[in-house]
Amino acid sequence: MTPSSTPAPTPRILSCQACQLRKIKCDRSFPCGNCAKHHVSCVPATQSRPRKRRFPERELLERLRTYEDLLRRNNVDFEPLHGGQGGSLKEGIIEESHSHVGQTSLNTPSPTVSTNFGSETEAKRTWYATSPGQEVQLDDSESGSDLLDDTVRKRAVRDAWGSLFDNDEHLMFGSSPGPDDRTALHPPLAQILRLWQVYLDNINPLLKVTHAPSLQPRIIEAAADLSSVDPRLEALMFAIYCTAACTLTDDEGLAILGVPRKDALRRFQKGCQRALVKCRFLQTDDRNCLTAFFLYLCSLRPVTDPRSLSPMIGIAVRIARRMGIHKESALARSDVFEAEMRRRLWWSLVFFDTRIGQLAFSDSGILGPLWDCRVPLNVGDAELRPGMSSPPVPHGRGTDAAFAVTRAEMGDWIRNAPLHLAFTEPALRSAARRLPADGAPSALESRIEHDYLRHLDQGDPTHFMATWVARGQLAKCHIIQQRTDSAAARTDAERDASLKYACRVLECDTKLLTSPLTKGFNWFLWLHFPFPAYLDIVEDLKRRPLGPLAAFAWDTMEENHEARFRPTGGAPDHPIKGMFGKLILGAWETLQRAGRETGTSVQVPAVVIRVQQWRAAKQDEMQTDGEEAQATTSSTLPFDLSGASGNIGFSEGMGYDEFSWIGGPQYAMGDMMGAGGQYGSLDHWGVWTDQLPMKNRPIG
Repeated sequence: MTPSSTPAPTPRILSCQACQLRKIKCDRSFPCGNCAKHHVSCVPATQSRPRKRRFPERELLERLRTYEDLLRRNNVDFEPLHGGQGGSLKEGIIEESHSHVGQTSLNTPSPTVSTNFGSETEAKRTWYATSPGQEVQLDDSESGSDLLDDTVRKRAVRDAWGSLFDNDEHLMFGSSPGPDDRTALHPPLAQILRLWQVYLDNINPLLKVTHAPSLQPRIIEAAADLSSVDPRLEALMFAIYCTAACTLTDDEGLAILGVPRKDALRRFQKGCQRALVKCRFLQTDDRNCLTAFFLYLCSLRPVTDPRSLSPMIGIAVRIARRMGIHKESALARSDVFEAEMRRRLWWSLVFFDTRIGQLAFSDSGILGPLWDCRVPLNVGDAELRPGMSSPPVPHGRGTDAAFAVTRAEMGDWIRNAPLHLAFTEPALRSAARRLPADGAPSALESRIEHDYLRHLDQGDPTHFMATWVARGQLAKCHIIQQRTDSAAARTDAERDASLKYACRVLECDTKLLTSPLTKGFNWFLWLHFPFPAYLDIVEDLKRRPLGPLAAFAWDTMEENHEARFRPTGGAPDHPIKGMFGKLILGAWETLQRAGRETGTSVQVPAVVIRVQQWRAAKQDEMQTDGEEAQATTSSTLPFDLSGASGNIGFSEGMGYDEFSWIGGPQYAMGDMMGAGGQYGSLDHWGVWTDQLPMKNRPIG
């Protein structure tokens, strides 16, 4: 056969444009059967152009550009890959955003790509609402091969916007005088390791905001060369020093640090501030940086007016919400390990914010139903690993996260409980999740006891804390339920039940204070004083001084008072004792009067004797101090100070920080847990809050 007689190849017949658009089979005759059936014009499709080959090095160049941007932000000198293009961060960001326009979409055959942002459980973001809608038209030169990457585009715009502003961390900490030499503020290597161990013993078991197995090697490596440590890790190290030092006594601090604990703590806090500024913590999306800021705020609590500390915690909460650690839709985009650590951090922030808010006379805490972060898994740190592909399976036995998990379980119940929202945010009751048994505390108690507490080892310090803190909190929930259900006059049986629960709160607190297992956790116990239980008991003793449970209530108060104010190992000799003296002596006077009226012989309770002895000693001390002060000032002051000291009472010589260690001035539903809520009348506080001076004196 001659070449001239060779038949030409039959051209490939494509589906018509209408069938392609509707994605149905075309018989490839013109007009085709589908078009003829629907009486539409049948237009043959033309041969599509060959797909443009994807630049094989694009991904590598994008990654390199990201690294160059990080170096620029941290003021590191380097030679960019493209000298003419690498000098400006803003230019690099804009170029990056353009380079992502039109990336290949292998799963999209047509030039029009349909995208769906958000989900039913995630609020629509303004960014997506202003993105190119449901239809994203791609550039003709790419023939539908490249899809706009909205995530990268959003990041590019955000970074470009952020590059317009200078570092503004001075808003929080002010300008740092002198050179930024953070290395000199670190303790020696041996002290770093000692403080790390103190943190592991005293702080980590309760908060669980750091992952010890993965963090410890990084700290050891960084401690060997502090001049080159990453600022985010350095901020976390300083925060660990701060919180560890706060849990030490003055003698322990001197033995470990070689200097007074207060001096070392101030140095560590200064280093933490500088490291936080270096890593731009106010703009951070890094969990470790936020954790460092949270721990730094925890270290400020003993010497800071709660009204000043509460807004600072609000900054941390805002950063956390911007990072999305409060909602599961955002956590789902993180890997298993990161999502779990973020859940732990969020719950710790919630409890700390709520507790300090109570101390600041504020009811604007975030313990409510408007977020959906889940309770952390009941798994130990050894079962969590960075990079793991599937979450570990929670189990019934006790873990090293038992305290954090049980605390979060009860907090999750409280934030949705009608009896809590009725006192805090009544308008949010419709948004709360429906609880089993309509939110009855008995249902929560059964679940906590069955799922958690029965598996715990009472010889383990963390498990012991988890058990008795949880039981004390459950007793508080029962008290609130009693108050909520008994709006009218209560019966004696209801009063007996409330009194038993109040005594149960004190019994749990006494167990925690007197156990040698909880020595390292005193920093937590002094923050949560069961003051509402004392008020409930005193109120009942005044109403029914000779009631069937009166002797039991007096004994319970005596045991707790001795544990709280014992000369060694207990609370310092704070003037707050004067307030409890007035409460207890008021109940004693009522008991004496009832005994005289009924002819009943009453025995002086041991707690009354203790309070009377303390008040007598304090009065002698104040009288001596007043005479010395008068002798010192009479020669220099033009007026007489005699008689100016007044009566010995609650407010004399007492700074607000001295009050903060006992707990908040509210009937706090979760004051032992850091949870919110109020119950009962606040009339008890009318006498005391008016006298409370708001000066800020450091405590030891």
